[in-house]
Amino acid sequence: MSINREILDTVQKLYIAYYQRPADPKGLLYWAQKLEENGGNLNAIIHAFANSPEAQQLYGNKPVEEVIKEIYESVFNREPDPEGLKFYKEKVEKGEFHLEDVMLRILDGAKNEDAVILKKKVEVAHKFVEAIYPELNGQLGFSGKPEIVKYEGFKDAQKAREWLKKVVSSPDAPVPDINEIKVDLLAIADPNDPIVDEVKELMVEKPQLAGRLENIVTISPDKEMLEIVKEIKTHIEQIINQFTEQSEELSAVNNPETLKQIVSKLNSIEEHIPVVSPEGSEFPPEELHYQNVEQPHSPHPEEPVVVVEEHPGNEEQFEPSPQEITPPPPPSMEFKLFHKVDEGFLW
Repeated sequence: MSINREILDTVQKLYIAYYQRPADPKGLLYWAQKLEENGGNLNAIIHAFANSPEAQQLYGNKPVEEVIKEIYESVFNREPDPEGLKFYKEKVEKGEFHLEDVMLRILDGAKNEDAVILKKKVEVAHKFVEAIYPELNGQLGFSGKPEIVKYEGFKDAQKAREWLKKVVSSPDAPVPDINEIKVDLLAIADPNDPIVDEVKELMVEKPQLAGRLENIVTISPDKEMLEIVKEIKTHIEQIINQFTEQSEELSAVNNPETLKQIVSKLNSIEEHIPVVSPEGSEFPPEELHYQNVEQPHSPHPEEPVVVVEEHPGNEEQFEPSPQEITPPPPPSMEFKLFHKVDEGFLW
């Protein structure tokens, strides 16, 4: 079975609109296959997206007007125009539209700068997925090799939302290259993820990436990031200690002075990460942020290997990869759509 780029783009758009973040690789594959099997009919999957625990956490019980504003902000980085907001709000409150219908209409109506931002977000989201699992070998599937970073749970999802909004902040924002995105992945990384070792080497080869790390720390100023920064700094200091004045293998890129500048930059970054107090007050437990929030349900789909067809106009193939983050529940489950609850609405 093959899935073309257009199907993958559509699923990424749904993740950006519904969840405000790039798709996780396993979820991207699962929903792309579902969409392909249904001939591209979005009605086959949008109910599952709209009623997933993640969507409920983001939008459930919020007033319709607030939900519509969040959709616009997620997709286009702006508030809706007053006329559009009034139109969609009235349609939903009269029961003529469900909120998932509004979501699709907003996506379909992207024009001018909105279309540029959405297209760029999709491109960046694809690169994000590709960077997570480099061992793709021309296939959209799971080869069994480990991912370089785990992308799972509400905490990582929130960091990915902040990252996507920061990276694509305007129509003129440059699309980061794969090495820059690998540094960015440290925002969701644990200290023992393989990406940490890879970024250690990247910092030595490409010192300019240290500035990239400085920006990412603002997304993830937590104890994991503090540990990662210290580990990278220690690695570079060890390399500096190995150099001698007689070395004939030094280059302009990895000479000791350049590396010392990186260490200085890392010291500055480290100073701006909050210090954990004995009581842990700077880093409250994750459960404090997500009390009484149901964890995502996994359909535990099989892990087929799918070849990506090259879509006309795209010179490169997108090759996503496996991941452990939970995709939303499958459309075979029963869903209760658009129930009024107090002053807010569920999807």
